[in-house]
Amino acid sequence: MTAPALTLTKLEHASVVLASDRARILVDPGNLGTPNDPGAFDAILLTHHHPDHAAPEFLRDALTAGVDVYGPADAGDELGLATADRGGAHWHPVEPGATFSVGDVPVVVAGSIHAEIHPDVPGPQNRAFLVGDGVFVTGDEHPLPPAPASVLVTPMNAPWLAAPALIRYVRQVRPRLVLGVHEGFLNPAGLRVADRLLGMLTSEGADEARRLEVGEEISL
Repeated sequence: MTAPALTLTKLEHASVVLASDRARILVDPGNLGTPNDPGAFDAILLTHHHPDHAAPEFLRDALTAGVDVYGPADAGDELGLATADRGGAHWHPVEPGATFSVGDVPVVVAGSIHAEIHPDVPGPQNRAFLVGDGVFVTGDEHPLPPAPASVLVTPMNAPWLAAPALIRYVRQVRPRLVLGVHEGFLNPAGLRVADRLLGMLTSEGADEARRLEVGEEISL
């Protein structure tokens, strides 16, 4: 079965919407801005529980509205998602290797642990998602996709991210397109620096690398 064509709409910071004709999937609605209606989606994919990726009240409202939420088990514990899922059918803790579908869109789970942010404190679980035909949303680590990824949605800036690590990662994955996210903490000067790093990736294995403005939509 051929995966459907997808559009991607950039929201605040690390959040995007992936949509087909039959499904709308929201990724990482964090505290830098969330959609007005938590029930307007068929599913939410949560990479990890840090506040810039996971707004607890929004996620709990989505579960109450009957939206399926997929993410790592420790995020559910940290955010109280199992308690919020009163019917018990909509919070889905997922492990790497799991597969599921949202409408006509197949999803494969990957990932492991959040990139190191402290030498003595392990990070939370991180889940990456291969959505449809090769759209790989990484969260806050550099996991290898479980199948070829033509579009890589990954941080372009973060406290844990160094330019050489991002370059090496793109050399491994070799996507057609890198979409840089996780830019919500940057001022205009910082955005210019991060945009230059994205531009470098076109000589490191990516055919194209870019940042979308909030609200911008592209076809994948």
